[in-house]
Amino acid sequence: MYALLKSLMLLAVLFSAVLGESVVAQDPKLKSLLQRSPAQANSIAYVHVPSLKKLMNDANMPSDLSDDLQEVWLISDLDPVRLRPRWEAGYATLNKSTDVDTLATSVGGYVDTIGNRQVVWSPRHSYLVPIDESRIGFLRPADRRLAAQWTESTEREIVSEYLVEQAKQHEQYLSLLVATDLENAFSPVTLAQRLAKFDTLKAYDTADVAATLASVRGISIIIGRRSLSECILSLEFGTSPEALKPIANELLNEILNRNGTAAPEVLTWQARVEGNKLSFQGPITADSLDGVLGIFSVRGQAESVADSLTQTTPTTTDVSPN
Repeated sequence: MYALLKSLMLLAVLFSAVLGESVVAQDPKLKSLLQRSPAQANSIAYVHVPSLKKLMNDANMPSDLSDDLQEVWLISDLDPVRLRPRWEAGYATLNKSTDVDTLATSVGGYVDTIGNRQVVWSPRHSYLVPIDESRIGFLRPADRRLAAQWTESTEREIVSEYLVEQAKQHEQYLSLLVATDLENAFSPVTLAQRLAKFDTLKAYDTADVAATLASVRGISIIIGRRSLSECILSLEFGTSPEALKPIANELLNEILNRNGTAAPEVLTWQARVEGNKLSFQGPITADSLDGVLGIFSVRGQAESVADSLTQTTPTTTDVSPN
């Protein structure tokens, strides 16, 4: 339960060129990435950087988001306990154009070849590749076998129905989307033992609560393009969480506090239950947003590449004859 609820608050793709321009051209892009994943993925993410940066500025939040990064699409196999990606793959669109040699120089890496594709090895343990003038693919870690599987992969049947559903979100309305498939990730026995000490659940049968929480299908966090006060956190279960609605905010707050990830804003969020979905809506703070953005490294690497290209790209000055 710790990892599940911490991941609520905590919260790209290499070699898509190898797969052809259809990866970029198809909609939704995240579903296309899932279909061509080098291995089974349990998480997806999307960031529209200019929109998110504007919302942070409007809310007077500090922002280190790069001005040279436009969008990031990401798939990953996320360890739900350690909250670390086993691997990440994605692609980013930049405001700068680049080629394989310039990219290698900008990140302090070298040009390598996998199959018949030139790639860039990055000292940040990633492979990078220019897709076209403004798109760069990413794969982390820089595992040659995983990269080869990616380059050789063909469109496959997607196992995670939950991620397919989340990938249908319309990108033009999003600043941020993160979703993780958590089906069969948690034991009701282990959860019941941990929940027995919770003050919020003194009047509840912790075994029943644990059974509901362990039935979780997945979790998502969405921020639109109007305001950071409209952050939506959703959990989908195998059974109805209606019995938890009266204490939903307090339970979430206690779990976060007990695990050192306090987010007092959750007490102000509006909770509602629709069928088997429990959702919260309200403002997200700078610390919580930073955690969400930091859980996957590829977004940070995309920003680093964008900034490096800006620093290494020579500027052109018009010189008038005397």
